[in-house]
Amino acid sequence: MRRLTHHLFAVAVLLAEGIIVEAQRSGGQTTSPAVIAVLGQWDPGMEGTTPIVTADARKWNGKPAADLDGLGRRLFGATRPEFLANVTSEGAFPLAVIDGIQQFQAGTLHVDFKMIGGESDQIAGLVLNLQPTGDYLYVRYNTRDDNLALWRFTKGQREVIAHGTNHRRLVLNAWHPLSVTIKGRTISAVAAGDLRVEHMLDHDISGRVGLWTKRDSITSFRNWRLSANLFQ
Repeated sequence: MRRLTHHLFAVAVLLAEGIIVEAQRSGGQTTSPAVIAVLGQWDPGMEGTTPIVTADARKWNGKPAADLDGLGRRLFGATRPEFLANVTSEGAFPLAVIDGIQQFQAGTLHVDFKMIGGESDQIAGLVLNLQPTGDYLYVRYNTRDDNLALWRFTKGQREVIAHGTNHRRLVLNAWHPLSVTIKGRTISAVAAGDLRVEHMLDHDISGRVGLWTKRDSITSFRNWRLSANLFQ
């Protein structure tokens, strides 16, 4: 029965093209899915045998990717004026899209993050529901509030949706896990085991996913992976 269940799950994964993205082994090393830089400086690297990507605000000149039209077409098949306006707005933030995940509607997205620096605070976030308009949701941890929070970025501005009620200062220069789960219209997230936030939206969730930081932060990410719940 266990082998049959595993086989059925594998078939479901094959039918859900573009939903499941896991790290794979190549030449004795683990390789994570690639990221597509939308805004900010995102530098690939290695920590031992593990690939990482680092958003370094010290290298960011505030400019988006050079070929915005090509970027929009690569991400969404076409470039909308709203996307260009959002990406070039003064309120935009460093953003990278995880390649290979076209539409994430249900399941869990996981990443490890390491906060390295930042003038006002240190921060790391996961992006959800990125739309062809450039609007998106994101869950972030920061050392200003010492909690998780769910935010919305739309029309060049951000607004908070929900703050987690538990607070704890996470140390810098150490890896911490962050997972975000979508079930129906409910988003629930947990970081470092006990920092949580949960909120039910008034709309469905289906969009691209990615990595997020603030304009003055230096943050590394690794081990990003997604497991979909196809039978919720």
